[in-house]
Amino acid sequence: MRLLKLLPKLIVALIGISISISSLSIAQTELRAYELQTSYESWSLPQGESMGMQRFGFRQSFGPHFNAGVDAFTAIQGERGGFITLGASAGLVYPLMGRLSLESDLHIGAGGGRGGYELAGGGLLLRESIGLRYQLPLGSLSVGLSRVDFPNNGVIKSNQMYVGYNLPFNALMQAGYEPKGKEYLSGLDLKLYEPRQHEFSIHYREMTVGSGITTDSGGVQEDFGVMGAQWRTYFTPNWFGQIESAGAMRGNSRGYMHILAGGGYRLPLTESLYMNTALMVGGGGGGAVNTGGGLLWDTSLSLQYFLNKRWYVDVSASRIWAASTPFESNSYGFKLGYQLGSFANTDRKSTVFNQNFESHPLRFRLVNQTYTKASENWRNRPDQNVDNLGVQVDYFVEPYFYLTGQGLGAHTGDAGAYMTGLLGAGLRQKTTKNTFIELEALTGAAGGGGLNTGSGMVYQGNLNFGYQLNKSLSLIASYGQMKATNGDFHAHVYGLSLAYQLNALSARSMTMPFYQPSKD
Repeated sequence: MRLLKLLPKLIVALIGISISISSLSIAQTELRAYELQTSYESWSLPQGESMGMQRFGFRQSFGPHFNAGVDAFTAIQGERGGFITLGASAGLVYPLMGRLSLESDLHIGAGGGRGGYELAGGGLLLRESIGLRYQLPLGSLSVGLSRVDFPNNGVIKSNQMYVGYNLPFNALMQAGYEPKGKEYLSGLDLKLYEPRQHEFSIHYREMTVGSGITTDSGGVQEDFGVMGAQWRTYFTPNWFGQIESAGAMRGNSRGYMHILAGGGYRLPLTESLYMNTALMVGGGGGGAVNTGGGLLWDTSLSLQYFLNKRWYVDVSASRIWAASTPFESNSYGFKLGYQLGSFANTDRKSTVFNQNFESHPLRFRLVNQTYTKASENWRNRPDQNVDNLGVQVDYFVEPYFYLTGQGLGAHTGDAGAYMTGLLGAGLRQKTTKNTFIELEALTGAAGGGGLNTGSGMVYQGNLNFGYQLNKSLSLIASYGQMKATNGDFHAHVYGLSLAYQLNALSARSMTMPFYQPSKD
């Protein structure tokens, strides 16, 4: 019954997003406003315990006041390192006077960890906030009050202050799907739009733990492996910012996950070979890895080699350590990545003239997936279905082929603390003007919530049936199966998602990060 209180808020948020997206589809090519957000707040737990939570958010503006996107919360203070949630958010920013604005948010998420079953219940998170925003020369500061609740048998119900920082930027977008190709644009003012380079990679890290390190229960901490994804944006040809997420999929630390953000410097060695150094900070834990409050630091050194003008491989050595416990690990990693975008050719007046742009079709899906029993002993709690809420991001390499990254967390089924991160690929085929089918193959990490995922590595196959509502929106129903590689977990997976399609345009003026291109 408590879920019924959620429905009006969810319906209002989805209607607002749908109306705004529909109005966006009228425009062909335009600059869209985006924002990177981060904030800190401390949640009150039973028995006088507190848990400091760091938020990482990404928002797109729809109209002058409304925005929507995704947020992840990760514990960085207290005793619950590894408590992580993920979900969708909608917000309003309304100017009051001068540099001051009123802001309000609604967040619907799922997750848990580090005692998450007792704290988070089924895992569903509702968060509401209201506050003030003050505009700075670069970005804005936020301060306000928030309320969090885990209504599916969770015990966390907390009111607190938050403080945050928001960094806006603009990106050149087209509504809906278009064939990949080239488009020439002129007259873009770089005070509003500044072309940059970006990189997306999937990676594996082997975490070699130091001697004497123990788990949170006092046992010997064994080495383990994590798999995840990383996004990097270059602010100059040398300096970059990045964010990554990864989860355990080898060893005895299933359920471990981290979210880290930071920046670094890239030094060219040859036209195809680069050396990178980076520093990141964030939250992580779970899987009995003793990270204390969850605050983690990470330093790395890597060599990056471009196979061609877009694809690259990267080998790295890094050190990751917890701020409040003795946990530390040397890690050795491998990445396969793709570079997009470029620093455009400009004149002295900082205006783009006849610049060649490349289309990058993207799709964002807000999804609910239901797991049902497909084998005995698939979970070690009462046999009931598990509902998961999450976000899926797809990049269409061709109109019929896409790469996908997906993150979900449990919100019902007494599986609070279960989370999964999956990477894979899909094939898409239109069947009529407004309908299509898709096949997906995925693999990644999953753990927590009493689901018997063994070392944490899982694979999943999906069959999707979609209906195109308009140029930008579609509804997708799916059926699939998910299985652990060396555990008893095996489930039927039923999904329903609302998908939002758009094209990101990036400059094509360079083939390599620091070198002018040769003619094709």
